Amino acid sequence: RFLLLNNENGDNILVQDDDEDNLKQNKEQTEISYLYDPAHPTPQIGGATFDPSNCGRRPQNPIENRDDILIFTSPTLKAPLHICGEIKVRLELESSVEGTDYVARACHVQPDGTSYNIA
Repeated sequence: RFLLLNNENGDNILVQDDDEDNLKQNKEQTEISYLYDPAHPTPQIGGATFDPSNCGRRPQNPIENRDDILIFTSPTLKAPLHICGEIKVRLELESSVEGTDYVARACHVQPDGTSYNIA
């Protein structure tokens, strides 16, 4: 199963698609950009880390409001989604600097809007 990033009308959403060829067809539609300031790095909240006080599932909302974070959200699921195995992200990108890091994080958004990383 593939979730395609769709950037129509400035709304970043995920669209389910079972055909990998559609990834290529939607490439033009998914071009987005942002500015990042290395003097203000994005903090890590939760997830896999050696810091036991900051690992596991944690609310992601504090960092999701940053201007240098891109968020893609699916419509509300109509049935439970069971994930087994690895979640893979394929990025095609360009950067104006030589060294750049990217992070992809899958989150579960609660009905109240709280977003938790899937650890």
